[in-house]
Amino acid sequence: MNGVTIKSKPENGSGALLLLALELLGGAVVGKKGSEPFYWVPARIFPFAHGGRLVEHLDMPRSPRIAIAGLPLHIVQRGNNRQACFVNTKDYETYLRVMEEASGYYGVHIHAYVLMTNHVHLLVTPYDESSASKMMQQIGRRYVLYFNKSHRRSGTLWEGRFRSSLVETDDYLLACQRYIELNPVRASIVSCPSLYRWSSYRANALGEPASLITPHSVWTDLSSSAEARYGSYRKLFAEEIDARVFRSACQKGLPVGSANWRAKLESEHGVHFGTGKQGRPAIRKKGF
Repeated sequence: MNGVTIKSKPENGSGALLLLALELLGGAVVGKKGSEPFYWVPARIFPFAHGGRLVEHLDMPRSPRIAIAGLPLHIVQRGNNRQACFVNTKDYETYLRVMEEASGYYGVHIHAYVLMTNHVHLLVTPYDESSASKMMQQIGRRYVLYFNKSHRRSGTLWEGRFRSSLVETDDYLLACQRYIELNPVRASIVSCPSLYRWSSYRANALGEPASLITPHSVWTDLSSSAEARYGSYRKLFAEEIDARVFRSACQKGLPVGSANWRAKLESEHGVHFGTGKQGRPAIRKKGF
């Protein structure tokens, strides 16, 4: 849930009463500085809190980013203010080279990717809980240095932290992979994913060599024969998934998977994902 943190500074009894009201409306104490509490307040009542003149410090809370060794992770990184992150062919090639080097160094398997003009989607499996984060940090630093120098600019390129969502292997991994590779089609850049150069589709569906890609076992289990595997994967694209499932989950940091799988994650790893609704990606027929 979106919200803000409020540093209280009650100067009289009315201030204390307002803080009590904020608690009753869904706020919560999230920390203290000296004797002054910090309250987290849902965004829907923030105007009320601000109107009470209690705001001295505002800070959007960071939702926990959860990565688990060996579990697939959908990552999205956007350009700051949706500005272009790739301007020419060399930009795309440089990002892919840096990503391959960083993923190899930190032990992250890349299963799928797409580089759009102002954002990036990746489907990865990290070696340990910090691998994906370290990889993204290194990619960010190295690519920004290259991009700023090449285009004679300065300042930030990315929109803060990347967003991510755990993905259940069964039933969901290949759907997420297709969601990523269909981005250029949904954006009306191309009519077929094979026409877009800067994605993993040609490697996963057509067998085009790509040293960056490490196929997931779910993909390799499609068939024992390479040609049959590519054909089976292409056939999956006849059923278009509901992009909202993956878009919403990544935005909120929620895992995509069955209720039982989510409950198992919470129990085994001591995390709580809230009540965000998840379900099977809805499908409808669409051919390429």
